[in-house]
Amino acid sequence: MLRDKEYNLGVLTKLRNGDESVRKYAFLIVILLILAGGGILTAVEQAGGFEKIIPYLQQTSNPEASPAYATQWQAEQLVFFVGFLLVNLIGIGGTIAFIMWALDRQVRVARVTAGEATSKEAEATEA
Repeated sequence: MLRDKEYNLGVLTKLRNGDESVRKYAFLIVILLILAGGGILTAVEQAGGFEKIIPYLQQTSNPEASPAYATQWQAEQLVFFVGFLLVNLIGIGGTIAFIMWALDRQVRVARVTAGEATSKEAEATEA
């Protein structure tokens, strides 16, 4: 059959029916995942919970130095920055859209012109 040659069915059947090395590696991967999971659970138990695995140290309570809180001027600067990015992205998109429209228009004009030239040549050869 064409399919047997196209997909090399002999190799696929061999892998599906009993290639022992594939099964050994799959078994090895499963065993390694079980061992890694057990190690993670042991580390969590030793630390006293998930929240104590990575220690958290608050260095300052100043809101201007905090990565989680923003002061009024920082929030204002963020809004201005996001607005600036959006306006510029819209402008870039419009520019690219205009360039693509102009190029497509020129391609269509060239196709029509080439079509007229070939039809005039065909009329000249017929006459």
